Amino acid sequence: MEEPCVSLEEAQARGLKFYWTGEACRRGHVDYRYTSSKSCVQCLRDRSGGKPAAPTSFTSNQTRKRAARLAFDLELKRIEKEHQL
Repeated sequence: MEEPCVSLEEAQARGLKFYWTGEACRRGHVDYRYTSSKSCVQCLRDRSGGKPAAPTSFTSNQTRKRAARLAFDLELKRIEKEHQL
């Protein structure tokens, strides 16, 4: 199944956290990009090593990763649902 393309301008207008171009980033990843920074999601994952940008109240790194992944998956599902209408 092909991913729905959402332009940066459309994502900003709709208040989306992510957008999809279907094109590879400069490191060759084909993944969603953050609307705020235009950064490739996979590039940021690689760079951060799974660590959050700021300290949180989570007790374990595993819990923090699960929570971040869940939030990301929920946002992706919301985007996909909007484009299927």
